Amino acid sequence: MRKFTAKIISFVLLISLFTASLSSCAKKELKSETALDWFDTVTTVSAPKSDFEDVWKICSEMFEKYDKLFDIYNEYDGVNNVCTVNKNAGKAPVVVEKDLFELLEYSKEIYSVTNGKVNVAMGSVLKIWHSYREAGLEDSEKAEIPSKEELSEAAKHIGINAVELNTEELSVYINDENVSLDVGAIAKGFAVEKVAKALEEAGYKSVLISAGGNVRAVGTKPGGEKWKVGISDPNGGNAYPAICEISDASVVTSGSYQRFYTADGKKYHHIIDPETLFPSEYFVSVSVCLRDSGLADALSTALFLMNEERGRELCESVGAEAFWIYDDGKTSATAGFPK
Repeated sequence: MRKFTAKIISFVLLISLFTASLSSCAKKELKSETALDWFDTVTTVSAPKSDFEDVWKICSEMFEKYDKLFDIYNEYDGVNNVCTVNKNAGKAPVVVEKDLFELLEYSKEIYSVTNGKVNVAMGSVLKIWHSYREAGLEDSEKAEIPSKEELSEAAKHIGINAVELNTEELSVYINDENVSLDVGAIAKGFAVEKVAKALEEAGYKSVLISAGGNVRAVGTKPGGEKWKVGISDPNGGNAYPAICEISDASVVTSGSYQRFYTADGKKYHHIIDPETLFPSEYFVSVSVCLRDSGLADALSTALFLMNEERGRELCESVGAEAFWIYDDGKTSATAGFPK
């Protein structure tokens, strides 16, 4: 099965939650369908029955396209994707589709906004952790963690400036053969936002997309009320620490509690700090609310990799709201987080 280093489901789109608050008439109008093979996660789309067939068609075609275009593990006939770019590192520029070029341009902007905390050129380091995690999950008794020496050597090849973008030719060239792209911290949110904008441009006013830990609302519920999205408790409780009410906005969560393995009695998750080269230990969950799903996706990772004080400063600088959950169950939120 294809592995994709994207956000996993660190909070749940609660179909039952938001449908329970609808009138009986609105319930009959709403239809939902789920796909399991885009970005290696669960994607659910909900819309009024009268619009659903056309909405689902737009979502299906676009998510299938982006799933292949942003794949770092597999190539596809007739498609120059991220995997193709990585295979040509240090060899030759690769002409790519406009959407992939825009993703990489945006990734460089995000690198600057997050002061390097979100770096799509970190593939060499993330690949090492991925291998150790897969081995540890396959045989827990032999689970190990990478050595600092191994990670430090890989970290010599994570410079974002090694990724050269030619805007005239729409080509991508990685000038260091040991640098590789991993777009997992931004690709799914970027794709969700692209789909949402296409739906908005087509005139749809009531759609909810949930792609793993990324939820994007287009407009409101069929009855005009806001959509309700629950943030799950990473510490195993039954209650939801926060229930967000949103319209024309995104809620994206990064969490440490689903994609991890255990070595010598300690859990090691998949969100790696580019400064320490090890999994961050500040929180177990961070959620970001913002209109743009791509930016919210990147910020949820960035905030996960810094303390709350720095996180609040970053939120203020871009106009985002955030919700933090600590390992001991303590929660904290910016004043405008919609709960």
